[in-house]
Amino acid sequence: MLILAASVAAAAHAQQNLVCPPVANAPGRGCETFHYHVAMYRPDTKQFAELTGINQFASQSSCERAREEASKRNLNIVNWWRTAKGDARYEADRFGPCHCDATIVDGSAVHLTPEQRIAQLRIAEEIRERVREKLIDANAPTDSEM
Repeated sequence: MLILAASVAAAAHAQQNLVCPPVANAPGRGCETFHYHVAMYRPDTKQFAELTGINQFASQSSCERAREEASKRNLNIVNWWRTAKGDARYEADRFGPCHCDATIVDGSAVHLTPEQRIAQLRIAEEIRERVREKLIDANAPTDSEM
C-alpha cells in the first residue's frame, strides 16, 4: 500500500512540474498560444525527457484535443508492450495540462529561443524514432495505429 501511495504522489508531482510558471511581466495580457509539456519516455535509456516547446495551439480547446490524441496514441504503444511483450516496465509518456505558453514570452523563466525550440523538436523526433525502431524490432504490426 505504501508503494502505491508513493507512486501516486510521484505521478502527481511529475504532472505539477509539467506547466509553465506564471509570467509576472504580462498582467492583464491575454494568452496568445496554448501548449502542454510532455515528459517523453526514452525506451533506449529508460529515462524521461521533459519537452516544453514542441507544440503550440491557437486555443485551449484545440490544445486539449491534440493532447488527448497524443495521450491515446502513446497508451496504445504502452499497452502493446505490456500485453504483447509482457514488459510492464515500459513507461507511458507524461502529459501536462494545456496552459498559456510562456515559452514565447521574452523574459519568462521558460522562454525558448528558436534554436532551443528546434533542439527540443529534434529530441522529440529522436525519441519517436527510437520507439519506432523498438516496435519494428519487436515485430509490432506495421498496419496498426501505433
